[in-house]
Amino acid sequence: MRDAAGPRWQQVEQALLDQIVRGAFRGRDRLPSEHELAAIFDVNRHTVRQALAALVDRGVVIKRKGGGTYLVSGLIDYAIGARTRFSANLLLQHRQPGHKLVDPEVVAAEQHVALALGLAPGDPVSSMTTIGEADGIPICVGQHYIPFERFPGFLEVYREELSMTKAFGRFKVNDYRRALTRVMAVLPTDLDSRMLQQGRHSPVLAIESIDSDLRGRPITFHVNRFSGERVQFTLGDF
Repeated sequence: MRDAAGPRWQQVEQALLDQIVRGAFRGRDRLPSEHELAAIFDVNRHTVRQALAALVDRGVVIKRKGGGTYLVSGLIDYAIGARTRFSANLLLQHRQPGHKLVDPEVVAAEQHVALALGLAPGDPVSSMTTIGEADGIPICVGQHYIPFERFPGFLEVYREELSMTKAFGRFKVNDYRRALTRVMAVLPTDLDSRMLQQGRHSPVLAIESIDSDLRGRPITFHVNRFSGERVQFTLGDF
């Protein structure tokens, strides 16, 4: 159904957006169900789904499979400095950090990975993809590479700890510093969109970084993609 104000789903999208901005859902993270919204706006559920999909693309809400639609909280201030730590960043803002490990494997280092880690191309590295969450909502997807010969079994240790800092601590690396950080804005890949649960047209902030031990030896190379709708960066001392 279409009228002078545009398609019905766009009207529902705008009405929901107005309510969110006014704080109508303050105090509750979860939006009413599709069935309830259809009754509220006197439309069918397909129209509601279109409106919610548009809000997902805007980065305003997130849909959890089988679990409803949730508001995305305010932007997270993610501090980047000499000692950048994911969990510490979130805990300082009273957010609960979470990690999911995907596709851990030992691979031959490609040239750019080898260059970052001071290795020869083809040297073995532990490779893993992680999904970083804040209060259960994905905010970043990361690809991480660790020198295998120096840290054998790192993937198994990380699987137990789900923390880079704790995992490196098991290898007697109790402190490390950020040696390089490169930030750029890009559009997400299909995989990024699925893992971050956001639209393909919402930008991500890509960060390439190298962490080194206190002797200056690289210990990990990261390629992280942060949701631009959920995270903003603050730059500290390096």
